[in-house]
Amino acid sequence: MSTDQDSPKLPLELEHQIFTQALREEVADAKNLCLVAKRVFDWLIPIYYDVVVSPENFAPGRLRIQRYGHHVHHFHTSQSRLVDLLTYCPNVYNLGIWTIVHDRDVETILKLPVTRLSIGIQSFLERTPNFATFCSRITHLDISSRELWDPKDLLPQFPVLTHIASFPDVDTDSASWEDGKMLKVIVVIMEERDVFDGQLYAGEMEEGDDLRVVRMSFGCAYGRDWENGARGGKDMWAFADEVIAERFKEISYDQNAR
Repeated sequence: MSTDQDSPKLPLELEHQIFTQALREEVADAKNLCLVAKRVFDWLIPIYYDVVVSPENFAPGRLRIQRYGHHVHHFHTSQSRLVDLLTYCPNVYNLGIWTIVHDRDVETILKLPVTRLSIGIQSFLERTPNFATFCSRITHLDISSRELWDPKDLLPQFPVLTHIASFPDVDTDSASWEDGKMLKVIVVIMEERDVFDGQLYAGEMEEGDDLRVVRMSFGCAYGRDWENGARGGKDMWAFADEVIAERFKEISYDQNAR
């Protein structure tokens, strides 16, 4: 790594833009970019650790998360042994946990400023004694496991919830969602498509569906959609927003045309 005493050939603002864009678009290896100069390292570390998706072989490494975890805002894991890394990530507001949550991890999770949550919600709440404050911040809830739940029981616990997603194990008629006063979008996750083209698809409404219901299928892996959203791309939430906006636009047009 060169020192910052080396005179940059470009204005710092332009250098910063070039390197951060190169990292986001993956045009070069992140490790090599960080070795260019200390100033570049300082620019890129917060971006590199903004999104942490932990596979079987955890790329960032436990020691590095301990050091840079305060930069993490989006955290996703399907490995129960890695949930405890949230101890080093106090600023996570977009959280995906697709695995068992141990009792020892609950207190850590409840302290996070989470507004977007993807989790098996029933099992989590059953082992979470004091979740009122935590739930009061959640605007987007993805019930990521197949489980039976009743909107009339669940929704009152999430007073600012605007978006909810679930597998098709829930009643989708309007009466079921009366307690969701702020709900704008209800995503029903259908089976993944045979062709993986990276696209999202909205199915036809079914008789009795609430107007906010979007039946959605994925032309990509379910987990990949979560990461797309975390990195600023179009995920199921953004796509559903577009579908609902277009739906109500058509309704308004039809009413005005009468």
